[in-house]
Amino acid sequence: MRQVQKRFGLLITVTTAFLVISGCSSITKYERDKLTVDQLQAYAERVLNPEELALFKVPFKISPELVEQAQSIYDPGLSKQKMARKLAIILLAQDAMGIQYSRNCNYSALEVYENKKANCISYTNLFVGMARELRINVSYAEVTEVESFDKVGNTVVYNSHICAVVYSGPDAYLIDFALRDHPQYHSWRAISDLEAAANFYNNIGSHHYLNREESDYVEKAQMYFDMALKLYPDS
Repeated sequence: MRQVQKRFGLLITVTTAFLVISGCSSITKYERDKLTVDQLQAYAERVLNPEELALFKVPFKISPELVEQAQSIYDPGLSKQKMARKLAIILLAQDAMGIQYSRNCNYSALEVYENKKANCISYTNLFVGMARELRINVSYAEVTEVESFDKVGNTVVYNSHICAVVYSGPDAYLIDFALRDHPQYHSWRAISDLEAAANFYNNIGSHHYLNREESDYVEKAQMYFDMALKLYPDS
């Protein structure tokens, strides 16, 4: 137990819950960028063990009902950027999908729709899944200029930030579900779906470790951290 706690106790990375527009098998080229739901599921089936795979969900997978809702937004008179903005507003509007912001809800797109709660990475999962149904060129993005450190008990927590980036021709626009004031971002990088998935499962592991709600919180955190490393070994 001491060895495991020492492994976790120094530094845990958490992708923060911040609307602004402005040792596994080799990874092929398509796996470094945007993946289909089936491609990411197939990759997970190769690198995760059965116990881990039972916990795995493709973060941006959406249901037929959500596909239909996404398609209802389509307007041939709008640019992809404006459709992305319209979709982001619908996700946040209480009278549209009824989703409420909740800082500790690290949910996949389907879980967001089912539970009607989301933090920023969860909102981004849902946005990415629905935007791709609209043929919007969207990726996950890590904002590299936003870093903060917290202390929870004896654990130092490093917070980074994930949002979405929409490409329209040569231009890129950030879609950021941040429900607080902050300056415009200037430094960010697009990340692959594999890295985004690793961030998502790292978040879940961090939540288990920091909140310590179950007696086996260390073992649960370890499993999710291992999943993150298997999905994206450079984590």
